[in-house]
Amino acid sequence: MIKKSDLLNLFERMLRERWAYEWGAAREGCVDCSGAFVWAYKQLGGPSIAHGSNSILRQSMGALLPMSAARPGYAAVKIRAWDGEEIGNRWYGQAPGDCYHIGLVGRDGRILNAQGVETGFVSSPGDGWDGCAPLLAVDYEDGEEGARVLYRARVATERDPLRVRDWPETGEVLGSIPRGAEVEVLDDTGDGWPRVQHGSLVGYVSGAYLSRADGEAQSGARLVLTDEAGRTWSPQGAVTVRVEGT
Repeated sequence: MIKKSDLLNLFERMLRERWAYEWGAAREGCVDCSGAFVWAYKQLGGPSIAHGSNSILRQSMGALLPMSAARPGYAAVKIRAWDGEEIGNRWYGQAPGDCYHIGLVGRDGRILNAQGVETGFVSSPGDGWDGCAPLLAVDYEDGEEGARVLYRARVATERDPLRVRDWPETGEVLGSIPRGAEVEVLDDTGDGWPRVQHGSLVGYVSGAYLSRADGEAQSGARLVLTDEAGRTWSPQGAVTVRVEGT
């Protein structure tokens, strides 16, 4: 079985590296929508999976569910009515119709997919997709969910809310979290962009604007100091902080 977390990691890598789109491709750095699944399954030692969204829907997925039932690691599909141009498709005429596009539900609920030549691999909103289903070869109980919350922190921006992105630093802005709000840190690699959750909003934020809610120092974190003029700086190496006077 393929671990859900491993599959998500590979699709997130495609997004992070902005892989190119090419119809029929399933190779490093370049895939089409179903080719992304073919490449990922091969990397993870999974079973053979067909290179075609219609075949994946009918051979490698469970029962089709509404998008409201989507979970991270599920496959999401777009479906349209069959037309004469698809008469040579082996699934032609079969319900629920022509599955013309497929992607993977990400950890934030957005769909990771190879969209097209102009855009390449992207993260798309869940609306506009026609259904989702678990992949038969994926283990959805691989233990990731039980260990998701590493620690809790508070948003420590000076005035403005903290922006949440779909990928560190350069990702699309998904929303914002107000100053002083508490968040759950789900992942922190030490790169300064932890993945957090606030209500239903999940994404990456600048760690410079988080303060540990439990008061403990974060492993690998930087001490960021701000003076009265609003300038910030970080000392290098280990430091000792002492407050003198009033």
